[in-house]
Amino acid sequence: MIFLSCLVGLSAMAGYALDAAVVHLPHQRLPGRRRAAHLRGLGACKDRCKPNAWRPAGSVTSLGMPAMSPRPVRRPVRTERRVRTERPVRIESPVRTERPVRTERPVRIETGGDPMTARPTRSALIVVDMQNGFCHPDGSLPGLGMSLADVDRSVRQSALAVEQARAADLPVIFTRHVYRPGRADEGQNLSQLSASLADVGGLAAGSWDGGVVDELGWTPADLTVDKVRFDAFLWTSLDPLLQGLGVTHLQVCGVVTNICVESTVRAAFMRDYPVTLLGDACAAQTPRLHDLGLEVMGTVGLATVVSLADGYQVGDPTGVPAEAAA
Repeated sequence: MIFLSCLVGLSAMAGYALDAAVVHLPHQRLPGRRRAAHLRGLGACKDRCKPNAWRPAGSVTSLGMPAMSPRPVRRPVRTERRVRTERPVRIESPVRTERPVRTERPVRIETGGDPMTARPTRSALIVVDMQNGFCHPDGSLPGLGMSLADVDRSVRQSALAVEQARAADLPVIFTRHVYRPGRADEGQNLSQLSASLADVGGLAAGSWDGGVVDELGWTPADLTVDKVRFDAFLWTSLDPLLQGLGVTHLQVCGVVTNICVESTVRAAFMRDYPVTLLGDACAAQTPRLHDLGLEVMGTVGLATVVSLADGYQVGDPTGVPAEAAA
């Protein structure tokens, strides 16, 4: 009897051990969420099952009771899906088809071994205010006692400069200091400076007094710039005209040396035009004022002062004889 009881106890212990092996071992090989779900299923199974229940159907347990069919354990279904990431699209840069614009290289000339960039030189002659009102004995200003010293020489040398420039096919530009009818464009300062000029109708636009002297051979077809101030560049089309002609160098003559001529030379210098001043083709109210004007412009470097009487040629402005420079 005792032996039989021992056998029954050993069978029960073996049944519990087998249940533990069958029930508890599989979940140890399951990872993560599947393991947790499996454990929950085993817990529910334990509540309904008794020891030694995992037997083949139709068999008898050690206690003489029919064995129960094992309850199948459902494994959790994997519901998450891998998110398919799109591969980065490689965008090819557009092919550059246009060709770079080829710019012209500047002209380089050698001077003393050091290369220097220079632009082609084209000169023009500017004849400042060689008008009847200034230069002719019957003009308005001489009639008011404001005649110019050595004006005949100035007219003669200016005519020579115009002749040389035309022979060399250089542009010749005449300026005229004239006022519109009513003289609204004369301005306060100029009207006070020569108040009597308006009384005689001096330098009126379209009048003989405002025209160029006959000795220079001016015609309406010539390039002419009218102005109302001393500076021939101020409020006029002179600079656009020079640029359109491709002019890079100026030769200047005319009257009055220390007023309109000097103002125009200064304005040309500030616009980066190299200037050659024809000294003997200019005139002022006195020889001293004329000489002072030439000295100021030459000493400061506003212009290179030359003389036609000493052999300077307007048609060859780059070759200035040493004796022609004042």
